[in-house]
Amino acid sequence: MEIQDASTGTLINAFTGTLHVLLLREKPLYTLANDASSYVTSFKTWGDTLYDGNVAVTNGTFSFSFTIPAGASPYYHASKFSFYAKEGTTDASGCYTNLVVGNILQAVPELSPPSGEVAIYPNPVSDVATFHLSSTQASPLNLYIYDSEGRKVKTEENILHPDFSVNVSELAKSMYWFTLENTRHEVIYHGKIAVQ
Repeated sequence: MEIQDASTGTLINAFTGTLHVLLLREKPLYTLANDASSYVTSFKTWGDTLYDGNVAVTNGTFSFSFTIPAGASPYYHASKFSFYAKEGTTDASGCYTNLVVGNILQAVPELSPPSGEVAIYPNPVSDVATFHLSSTQASPLNLYIYDSEGRKVKTEENILHPDFSVNVSELAKSMYWFTLENTRHEVIYHGKIAVQ
């Protein structure tokens, strides 16, 4: 990667200094609805810091690598790199926002269910999958199914019963990952489902 002149797009090879790099991921939050006339609504912040470090820039070029922290949410969310470089008399800044970061393929099998277990049958499935939750939830759950690239491909909302069915016949034959989340987007159950 390189530090470029914003007007020409050419490398600034005289730039030698320090680059501060932030990798931020969207974090969904919710209003509290404390007033009688208000309601709970979602909003997003850049509240999940996945990387915060300094990188040496020599002759306008730099490189770096990092590992997503083990405690970070494994699910995919919009993300951005934020850059600020300085070298005594000159500074530079920029960002890259066309980015989605997650770790669902590696993290889901190692995670134990946060507060319960879920059984799916049949699994693999070709048309309708039946989910059985080990406990009843006080609030509705939302089911999100993700493909291998972390794209949300199916949503079922307001699930109120511990036994429910989902039609997956429109999904391509593949392995999928799912989360069952409460209305505060806390993951209550997660796992894998194979469509054949």
